[in-house]
Amino acid sequence: MVENENDAVTPKGATHTTSQTNPTTQNQSNEKVESETDQQIEGFTSTEWMEKKPKLQEQFPELTEDDLKFEEGKHSELYERVQNRLDKTHFEVKSIIENLI
Repeated sequence: MVENENDAVTPKGATHTTSQTNPTTQNQSNEKVESETDQQIEGFTSTEWMEKKPKLQEQFPELTEDDLKFEEGKHSELYERVQNRLDKTHFEVKSIIENLI
């Protein structure tokens, strides 16, 4: 028996491999997820938001003007503020906003 660097015992002649994640691959994967998330939530314009905002305030009076401040291209910041105020997940908030009529 041979002890390896992880203090695991490996039979003599056998090889011990460890799986490690390549940091570059991991970063690229995270960037892809963030990019896909941004595309998923960018589903309305500022004009559409002006129609949805009062309905959302009516449904959730605890939301403040600051929570609902919207800037084109910054959908993720809006969703994050609403998530925090309502204590809901990203997908719950996305669904609520998409389903406002």
